[in-house]
Amino acid sequence: MKEVQIKNKMGEINSVVGVDTALNIPYFSWHGYIDIGEIKAACEKMLEYVAKSNADCYLSDNREATGYSDEMTTWTSSYFVPKLKELGIKKHAIIFPSEVFASISTQEFEESLSGYFQAKVFNSPEDAKKWLVDD
Repeated sequence: MKEVQIKNKMGEINSVVGVDTALNIPYFSWHGYIDIGEIKAACEKMLEYVAKSNADCYLSDNREATGYSDEMTTWTSSYFVPKLKELGIKKHAIIFPSEVFASISTQEFEESLSGYFQAKVFNSPEDAKKWLVDD
């Protein structure tokens, strides 16, 4: 599956969706501010890639994200996350920049998804991928 770039209204790439074929891990990478339309487009592509790859985990890299639409939390929790669970996702690794990683409540984030699948916050892609592939 080829990597897909989602662009904002100004033609700038603000998200990339693909699959690490060596590890069979679908991934997002987010760049800049992402509005709800762009979030939905990227998430729909992620659902497609999860289904096609038969993956049981995925990665979200937020190191270059600067912000999200206020509607994102509501839409992802009511639509996207339940769809991922239906597709068999068991683990979600999310990467934040070091400065954000130090300031967020990782426990609160991880617990917010616990009814759906395991979620864990990381500050490096290597650690995130290792956790996703370890049983």
